Formats: sequence, structure tokens, C-alpha cells
Amino acid sequence: MPYLDDVCVKGPKTTYDEEEIEPGIRRYVAEHLSNMDQVLADIERAGATISGHKSDFCYASMIVVGYRIDRNGRHPDMKKVEKILTWPKPTNQKDVRMFIGVCVYYRIWIIGFAMVAEPLFLLLRKNAPFRWESEQCSAMASLKESLCTAPALVSIDYSEPFRAIFVAIRKRSLVNIRKKLGLRQT
Repeated sequence: MPYLDDVCVKGPKTTYDEEEIEPGIRRYVAEHLSNMDQVLADIERAGATISGHKSDFCYASMIVVGYRIDRNGRHPDMKKVEKILTWPKPTNQKDVRMFIGVCVYYRIWIIGFAMVAEPLFLLLRKNAPFRWESEQCSAMASLKESLCTAPALVSIDYSEPFRAIFVAIRKRSLVNIRKKLGLRQT
């Protein structure tokens, strides 16, 4: 039997201005309980079980596998971000590898992560001499800054129009893509 851990049931995005649907019962609480009931029924129909003493229900915010989850979306866990922000300057490849390893966990909040971290990745190449220079220092500072200003990640609302933007790894690739799409160069 497969083992599942850290299953989350998202609550409503709004509190509906604390509107009550019955005396003492707020609409958003009732909506969340209805969603919970559906999920628990699905679990039961699948023949699965849950551990009551390991379960948490109806929190406004909680930490789940290194992310803080709330009605606004998913955010980096500030305890882990603080660890990254106070990370000392690496003195060898192992230190760089450890720093990148922690940052990779939160890369979804860092636009162009691979490009920003490239000066650090260069230090990890086989037989590469370890030289910590301004380029590496700048890359490390950019990664830290990106995590300090990370927005919440939310699910796509397909009822609203949206535009997907893809970041090309190399500038030359971006130029070729823009030409094929008939877009002018900026």
C-alpha cells in the first residue's frame, strides 16, 4: 500500500467578510468543512486511512514541507529563509554546494534561478579552481534578495485571462524565439 504524507486541503480564498450562514457558523468555515468532508470521503472510498493524532485540521496558516501555506498561497518558510540570509561566504566547493542545495528548494520564487546562480555553479565544475570573486558574491546576494521579496505562489485562475512567459536560458535563444513569433526586439 502506498504511503502518503502531508496532504493538504486548501480552504477558501476569502473570509466573505465574516458572513454567517447560520448563527455562529461563518460561511468560509462551513465551506472549508464541506471540502474536508469531500476529501475524507474520497480517502475512505479509496480504502485508505489517516492517522488522527498526526493530523491537523482547520488552520489559517501552517508549515508544510518547508513552505508556509495560507489563504494567499504558498510562501517560503521564514525560518529557512533566515538561514539562507545569514549564510556565510563560502570558502570551498562543499560550502557552495550546500548553499545552492538550500536555495534550489526555493528556486520557484527566483526568476531565472539558473542564470542568477550560474557563477556559483561554475565553481562546482570538475577541476575548477575555487576563486570567490565579485561575480559569485553578487550571485549569492541576488539569490538572498530574491527570497526576501518572494511573492506568494497561487494556483492559476483559469476563469481570468493570463499570459505564460518563458525565460530563455541564453539570450541568443530568446532572440530566435522572438523572431519565430514575429515579435520585435526590445
